Amino acid sequence: MIKTISNSARVIQIINLGDNPSFDSCDVVVELRGGQRFGGTFFTQSYLSMLMEKNKRTGEFAGGQYLWAAGMIVVDRLDVETIGLIVDDLLGEGQLHVAFTGLAS
Repeated sequence: MIKTISNSARVIQIINLGDNPSFDSCDVVVELRGGQRFGGTFFTQSYLSMLMEKNKRTGEFAGGQYLWAAGMIVVDRLDVETIGLIVDDLLGEGQLHVAFTGLAS
């Protein structure tokens, strides 16, 4: 499921946002009014902890010694409002292009 929020500067598509804001991950695509597109993946801290423990059991990521994802954004709470706030903050600070991965338009 895709949720879309927009304002005069950007359109945000939130892909597969779950029902538990304290334990989740989701993909986010931001399109700026000029057509530039960026992607990131949001994770809650508790979800990352679960992934690390799983990787220790499965042997992935050197037996759970590390975890990475391109465009990773770590949050306490994962909901539509928080995602909009973070994207707007990154835009205001001029850091969206650093924190997110550039996508083809």
